Amino acid sequence: MASPWTNHFPWRQPINALLALHITLAVLSFSVPTSSAISIPLRLPASPGYQGRSIACPARCATSGPNSANWSLYHNFDQFASCQESIFYSFSFLDPVDDPNTVHRIYACTSFGSDWDNLEANTSSLISQSVEAPAPVNGTYQIGSWPSAPGSSVSLSLNTLAKQFRQYLTKGFGSVNRPTVLFASYGSTSVGLYIGEGLQNQGIGSIALAYLENTITMSKGNYSAGLAMQFCQPGQNSHHIFGLIATGNGTFTTVQNALASWSKAKCLEMPLVQNVTGTVHLATPLFTSSTNVTSVNSTSTYVNAIAARGMALAPRATCSTVQVVSGDSCWSLAQKCGITPAQFTQYNTESNECSTLQPGEHVCCSPGTLPDFAPKTQADGTCATYTIQPNDDCSTIAATYSISVEDLGNFNRDTWAWNGCSLLYPNNIICLSTGNPPMPLPISNALCGPQVPGTPTPPSGTDITLLNQCPLNACCDVWGQCGTTSEFCIDTGTGAPGTAAKGTNGCISNCGTNIVRSSAPTTYRNIGYYEGYNLQRPCLYQDISQLDFSSFTHIYFAFGVLSSSYVVQIPNITTVYEFNLFKQIKGAKRILSIGGWSFSTDPSTYMIFREGVTAANRMTMAINIAKFVNDNDLDGVNIDWEYPGAPDIPGIPAASTDDGVNYLAFLAILRNLLPRKEITIAAPASYWYLKGFPIEKMAPLLDYIIYMTYDLHGQWDSGNQWSQLGCSTGTCLRTDVNLTETIGALVMITKAGVPSNQVVVGVTSYGRSFAMAEAGCYGPDCTFLGSADDSQAAPGPCTQTAGYISNAEIEAILVNSSRVNQNFIDPTSNTNILVYDDTQWIGWMSDGIKASRKALYQALAMGGTTDWATDLRQYNPPPFTASSWSVFVNDVIQGADPYAEGSRTGNWTTLTCIDPAVQDALYMPCAQRWSQLDTPNAWSDAISVWFNIDQPRLQHEENAFSLSVMNTFHAGETMNCGVTGPTSNCETTETCAWFEGFGQGGGGSGRQPVRLNRHSSQLLDFLFCPLRA
Repeated sequence: MASPWTNHFPWRQPINALLALHITLAVLSFSVPTSSAISIPLRLPASPGYQGRSIACPARCATSGPNSANWSLYHNFDQFASCQESIFYSFSFLDPVDDPNTVHRIYACTSFGSDWDNLEANTSSLISQSVEAPAPVNGTYQIGSWPSAPGSSVSLSLNTLAKQFRQYLTKGFGSVNRPTVLFASYGSTSVGLYIGEGLQNQGIGSIALAYLENTITMSKGNYSAGLAMQFCQPGQNSHHIFGLIATGNGTFTTVQNALASWSKAKCLEMPLVQNVTGTVHLATPLFTSSTNVTSVNSTSTYVNAIAARGMALAPRATCSTVQVVSGDSCWSLAQKCGITPAQFTQYNTESNECSTLQPGEHVCCSPGTLPDFAPKTQADGTCATYTIQPNDDCSTIAATYSISVEDLGNFNRDTWAWNGCSLLYPNNIICLSTGNPPMPLPISNALCGPQVPGTPTPPSGTDITLLNQCPLNACCDVWGQCGTTSEFCIDTGTGAPGTAAKGTNGCISNCGTNIVRSSAPTTYRNIGYYEGYNLQRPCLYQDISQLDFSSFTHIYFAFGVLSSSYVVQIPNITTVYEFNLFKQIKGAKRILSIGGWSFSTDPSTYMIFREGVTAANRMTMAINIAKFVNDNDLDGVNIDWEYPGAPDIPGIPAASTDDGVNYLAFLAILRNLLPRKEITIAAPASYWYLKGFPIEKMAPLLDYIIYMTYDLHGQWDSGNQWSQLGCSTGTCLRTDVNLTETIGALVMITKAGVPSNQVVVGVTSYGRSFAMAEAGCYGPDCTFLGSADDSQAAPGPCTQTAGYISNAEIEAILVNSSRVNQNFIDPTSNTNILVYDDTQWIGWMSDGIKASRKALYQALAMGGTTDWATDLRQYNPPPFTASSWSVFVNDVIQGADPYAEGSRTGNWTTLTCIDPAVQDALYMPCAQRWSQLDTPNAWSDAISVWFNIDQPRLQHEENAFSLSVMNTFHAGETMNCGVTGPTSNCETTETCAWFEGFGQGGGGSGRQPVRLNRHSSQLLDFLFCPLRA
């Protein structure tokens, strides 16, 4: 490693006097505007699969409404496992929703308090159930429990849910011509409700559920983890059954089984039962037993009720009909028809009719043949359609529509999401005839594919899988969700479109997980970020002069900021000091990064980017940035806005969805203003945030993109179920630079249309740290302590930020082996893992890991790597002119020159660019200029510094005399007076104005001069080089 002062930066001080023998000696009058804000570089991106905390729960029921087809759709409960609210569901009886290895179709909405009560009542439903309804009867309700059921008591949660069920029913939201089926959960309590269509929903809510609420309240929470209530009389079919069941083990299998039993007219058997007599409001009459019915007249009431609700009356050649439901017998069907059992047998002549009744089947109530209920193909060629209900099965549907189960399979080979009869998804539209398949119903939370709300029906023959493709050309799964990870991107279709194999989400468009490679970059970039504010830390300092610029193609200075009027500022006096040195870098391109996480998200500054890119302000902001870049002779600018369109940055309002388009327009202006400068942006490595960037359209305007493939995980993951794959709590020990996730991010951005040679991939010189929940448990499924904003990790002594620690601080820990518990490279994540002090965990990148990553990214035709940050790599000694870092930093803060040595005589430090010896450089005689520039005093001062200060302490340094002169005069890059001729680097040329803004001379009262021109440098070579050290 080179000495901290033998490098490519010999002119180290911008604030006080800097002697440079050049075309003239000049006063520097230009100054960089400063800002009092201190930018903090702690970004908060996220993993490629991240989604915002705001979608932890399904959409609110008050917004979605009572129709379950409009609720949010999920394929398993894990997708909203962190939701703490009460949730209503709709799913099939036959769908084993508790099976984590199978995908499901679960419609859900979140209910808050009186959500259902606040919606407008469905009065038509209430009226239709009461039209010509029979008089209420007294009946026996049963309330039963299972004392030994596993789980928690259901009392408190069920009381809440029963009240919400009651509100739902009394508002008229239950079904009328089919059973009302609802599922719900709150905490660990799972509840199911079944009401046959022969009972009035409102009556069940106001009588039965009100009584249940009161019973639970009176019990004072003494009910076990299993409780049910039912109205289930012998001899009645499923139309006249009500049941509610609650379990406290957080699952739905028992609940589904109970509802399936009621739907088949089978009552539950409960070990502890309390019988309660109460009013039962009927929509159709109860059946009487065979011993009490002796005449046709006794069925007239039932016939009238059925007729009022649509009994099928057929032409004279065919019979009138009723349908079989679960629990029916020939005796009950005769009552429905209003005929005697003998007449029923006469009209239905199959010998085994009464023993083979099929739910959904039509039977004759009069002479004639059965009508054909098979629907016909629609006029436009679309098949006849049917929407599946939660309690449907293929046999019932086939019997209802006079077709066979085999017909259903044949009709639906090309129907969206047809999975066969083994699994019918509620709200799927299926075909009941030949014809073109229908458009599927919209899904309220679908983001891609044919089920996005508002999607018009395309012309026949259109491939509907390609409708509404995802932003960034991301994958669209069969549920209408966008993503970039393998769970979204692998097509596992089982035949019909919109299907997926068991346990997968499938993929319908933009499938695949391969990086799209372009040609290799002309130059593989090696970019280093420099934290210009690092002198504000308590330790771990780096003066920019201590960088080895030969190892970088670019140095990014972090950060510049913008005022409210879009003027570029450099925050804090120490940052200004380093920035003025940064401008003098040779050998690496100099890029100013404007923005950063803190500036983009702080409540006092977040609006500047958001408003700056709007039509009213984008020209002003672009002009100001371009002027600053040109005035400071920089090689380019990086815009680090985190992030346009972001909906969930903590502490600030959601961004506008117009941010991305506005950002693009701003970049177009900036490119026109800086046609020969490098323009880049920083972009996040998560789909959630990158989708706010029109990145494919931005790429042609940019030289390349700084891709922040770090901070993929951190303390902020805690409590967010979307932040970590396979860890619903978000508190698993995951590294922030996981290689698998990084490759996934590279897939995402290259599929989005950015050439790989424009993608500069992030590596880090810091680690993300956590406090382990358990000593000795340090694997990726072990957990850490603390909430999202409360890391309990030990802060580093210099970075002083829990959860964020520099490589320098990590290496210092490793030196003390007594503190180290584990230190290894995790092959799965390709990351260094350090466990120390028993419970402190760090994921980080050593130089070896970074080197291997750089080689990999180069092989993948990426544009280079960018390292955050150069000043975090190692502890640097103070520059040789300072006795300590504290002295150095204090000099900078006080406005003194930290590199100044000795005294200054004469007037050479007070000369300006308008001095005659500068203005007349080409015409004034050399001797006269030599005198007017006060060169004798300048030379005398330099020799005095050498003999009295530098020679004793630099005696072991190569080119010690050159170093001393370089520091006093700031003359020539890596000047070497040990040789004569061109290799001495004594002939560098800079203009006077280039140095404007660097402050006073070494004596503290003068102005900074400039460096030698070619003639003066030859004279310097003549005078200096014979005086070899």
